[in-house]
Amino acid sequence: SPGSALEDLTWPEVERALEGGRRTAVVPLGSTEQHGPHLPVATDTWIADALAERFCRCVPEALRVRAIALGCASEHLGFPGTLSLPAGDLERILASLLASLASHGFERAFLFSGHGGNLPALRSMEGRLRELASPLGLSVIVFTELDALVALWHAASARFGVSSAESGHHA
Repeated sequence: SPGSALEDLTWPEVERALEGGRRTAVVPLGSTEQHGPHLPVATDTWIADALAERFCRCVPEALRVRAIALGCASEHLGFPGTLSLPAGDLERILASLLASLASHGFERAFLFSGHGGNLPALRSMEGRLRELASPLGLSVIVFTELDALVALWHAASARFGVSSAESGHHA
């Protein structure tokens, strides 16, 4: 189905999807970290996965990878349950994932994060990931415009009478 996760398909189904033109991989990044005392530590991962699923429903050539649940969350390590990767480790994971996608015939990868703490790392590694993927025949698109997204979020909240301070952007 259009919003299918790669992990939900058998390898012959993935092969048919690729042969049928589904050559864009959507790679959402999440995090395992605190979101106040009332939300689970998987919140960012769930949000990223849901956004990727919705994206794939609108972009028929896209197939999503389930959200990566580990990210750069050192700012939250004071809260039990938070797990954090150094930026270099996240970059190595993403480089390996992109190489795997390219080896199977994916032509594009769209990376984005549901966790703000991943954005500085993504901005830093974006050029290196593109350089690594290009010779493999994979173009890489990285979305890091969280400020623009938060502005849209606050504008939508305001339409319903909710102030920016009340809607916030975390927890």
